[in-house]
Amino acid sequence: RRQWRFPLDARVIVVAGDVVPHKGHIWLFRALPELANRFPDLRIVLVGRFRRGEHCTNRLRKFLVDHKLYKRVKWIGHRNNMQDMLGAADLVEVPSTVEAVGMVALESMAVSTPVIASKTGGLAELVVDGHNGLLVPPREPGALAESICRVLNDADLAEELSAGGGQTIANEYAPERITARIERVLASASRVVKDRVAA
Repeated sequence: RRQWRFPLDARVIVVAGDVVPHKGHIWLFRALPELANRFPDLRIVLVGRFRRGEHCTNRLRKFLVDHKLYKRVKWIGHRNNMQDMLGAADLVEVPSTVEAVGMVALESMAVSTPVIASKTGGLAELVVDGHNGLLVPPREPGALAESICRVLNDADLAEELSAGGGQTIANEYAPERITARIERVLASASRVVKDRVAA
């Protein structure tokens, strides 16, 4: 957090992902005016590639300037130490409108940071609402703001979501479990091939 030069007591939300339309940054930004009123110390860190001058980047920057929120958001670009970034946050937000897998949510669980994610694609399968994170409808900044307020205002809830995320990693994504899944898939594929050859 020191490298971000935020106040030590700032509430920090990290959004990780390249700045492209389907990552849904604009929906978090549209929730920011309400969040800024509730949390004067709130800061947003954007981790991911962005290109100056592109329409998506320009649109986001204009929104922040128009609403006098620009100083609340730090654009830090691509980082190789993603887990450090996620682990330094009070909350990780995944506002995507389309998301096949949801690796950022999974990485956040691995470092015990609470996750709020859009109920879409792989995120809806990975995040169990109220257990290892919170799910919100995509493209609904009001619902997103309310969920963020719930987590930032309730330390017990944040701790429960962090613990649930850790359980998900331990139970579903431990190396030995992944190996067992791969072995089952390979065994199933082998049987299919043998059956086709025999036929």
